[in-house]
Amino acid sequence: MLLDVEKVGKIRRYTYRYRPLLVDMLLAALSLSLAFEVRFNGGLVREYLSSAWLSWTYDIMIAALIRGIVNIGFGLYRQLWSYAGRKEVALLCKATGTGSAIIGCLVFLGLFSSLPRSVLLLDWLLYTALIGYYRLQSASDRAVRHEKQGKPRRVLIVGAGECGAMLMREFRARPEFKVLAFCDDDPLKRHQSILGVRVEGACREILRIVRELQIELIIIAFPSVERSRLREIVSLAKKTGKEVKIVPTLYQIACDRVSITQLRDVKPEDLLGRNIVKAQDMQLIWEYITGKVVLVTGAGGSIGSELCRQIAQFNPRELILLGRGENSIYEITNELAELAPELKLRTIIADVRQEKKMKAVFTEFKP
Repeated sequence: MLLDVEKVGKIRRYTYRYRPLLVDMLLAALSLSLAFEVRFNGGLVREYLSSAWLSWTYDIMIAALIRGIVNIGFGLYRQLWSYAGRKEVALLCKATGTGSAIIGCLVFLGLFSSLPRSVLLLDWLLYTALIGYYRLQSASDRAVRHEKQGKPRRVLIVGAGECGAMLMREFRARPEFKVLAFCDDDPLKRHQSILGVRVEGACREILRIVRELQIELIIIAFPSVERSRLREIVSLAKKTGKEVKIVPTLYQIACDRVSITQLRDVKPEDLLGRNIVKAQDMQLIWEYITGKVVLVTGAGGSIGSELCRQIAQFNPRELILLGRGENSIYEITNELAELAPELKLRTIIADVRQEKKMKAVFTEFKP
């Protein structure tokens, strides 16, 4: 019985993996047929196929096989189309274009006797549209099924800049969330749309937007805003009584690493009167830290641990974490080991007021 279950599981996995390949090959045959219909208005096709149906069938099968092999070569069946973006669409166009080029070469060499050259461009356009629609429709169907399983959380993104757009792209592939609106202080963005979602108003209108759209989750996507302004926005958001999340820092934005999983609750240190580093200073920081031995004192504290997280992204040769609390140092060390597994870490339990200890640390490690 266990063996039968395993066999059924394997069959399901193979079916799930290779069904798109079979569908693509069937669509290749359909696109060629449609290209004939469009090119010859249907009348010539019946007369043409009545005398050459055998060679036509053969050529269709070979063309479909070529399409399948090219698609495998381009890795179309290794993509998760629920998360598709411009790169995946470009990859699909390259695959279909390459397949059409190969079929075109065979036609010009006379190996496809039943395929006139005039249908090749039409075939490429139709085939690209058909397999693109199939993938997008499949992703849409999965999203609808997820929505039926549970009601998605209604989301407001505060900040209609690049960071907000990045988050919106991720949310589109996460059916458990539904972004209903943006808000932003830039008057030029007012009533515009980002990926189909409208900028409903300024940040001062958060209370109204949350009330009218029944928002359940507010995400603050202003990584470079002044801290005084951030405090005002957080205060407005918290007055709604809804859950409030924040994008951590500008560093992830600079490295294109913003994701839903990095959203976190607002911490007290986010609201301190310190302005964060601007984007134009990133290169200077990179040159200053990369390849160096960096020592952070008070590494277990809230500010020290956040410094460690940021420094880890600039590839220092070694990061030394010094602090008095063994537990806090242990926790940040484990977090950094997961965040940057290739980074060399060293922990030192000491107090900066211990002059001899600190001299020994500087002599041995030369940070």
